[in-house]
Amino acid sequence: MNKTLRRCALGLSALLGGCFGAPYPKGSFEQLFPGAPPPQMHTQTVAGHTLRYVEADHPGSPRILFVHGSPGEWQAFAAYLKDPALQHYGPMLIPDRPGYGGSEAHHIVSSLAEQARRIAPLLKGPGGPTIVVGHSLGGAIAAKLAMDYPSEVRGVLLLAPSVAPTYEAPRWYQKLAAWPVVDWLIPRELADANRELMPLQSELRKMEPGWATLRMPVYVVQGTADGLVDPRTADYLQRMLAHTPHRIWRYADAGHLLLWEHPQVIVSALQALIAATAPDDRQ
Repeated sequence: MNKTLRRCALGLSALLGGCFGAPYPKGSFEQLFPGAPPPQMHTQTVAGHTLRYVEADHPGSPRILFVHGSPGEWQAFAAYLKDPALQHYGPMLIPDRPGYGGSEAHHIVSSLAEQARRIAPLLKGPGGPTIVVGHSLGGAIAAKLAMDYPSEVRGVLLLAPSVAPTYEAPRWYQKLAAWPVVDWLIPRELADANRELMPLQSELRKMEPGWATLRMPVYVVQGTADGLVDPRTADYLQRMLAHTPHRIWRYADAGHLLLWEHPQVIVSALQALIAATAPDDRQ
């Protein structure tokens, strides 16, 4: 094989890995939940497709659904399942998104509507309607779930979300990685993520009219030092959410990995959203 091409692929893998690599542990239940009851892993079939998810079954409310980014698996949110501040709420669920982990890995689904359709059955169950939390590309899918299944969604928390079409055009290294020979050379997980993200801009344009239909509270956390999702995405959402209850936090010096680097910020935002969407029991 051409040495120059191999070096190019290795360099591109390093670049993509720095952009899309997972900074969270991917261990077993025993490793991730030492000395504590682990969540339960389930699989279900949705329109002929397998969806795997984990569930921490709590008797309270609300139901909380976490949606990871690209690439990723359920472990992206594992730390939140055992966060002491979240234990008195309802069931918490994290799917492997379609195309990852136990949800038909490597069979990438680039359609946001189809991703939402396959995940939507998890919205129904004890503790619902559901709070949906999405990070990065998972933020776009969380928003699409709220648009397409509004009666099942109580509120939405978007974390560094990839939702603004203007800022989600493919970058030069993504275009290079999309070449068949390069796609074949780079690690499979990175190639999968790239294939998923290449059509994202057009997918976001399709869902853009849906923002005007949202009526549930939508909260946003965005780092101003994010090198993957343009921080101006927060300004885009300020405009798109003008008609619905919303809050937007912009954190200086926080980057795209705020999900893992600033978990206390995420938990506080989630608690604020839960409080804002709590049913009014007054007679």
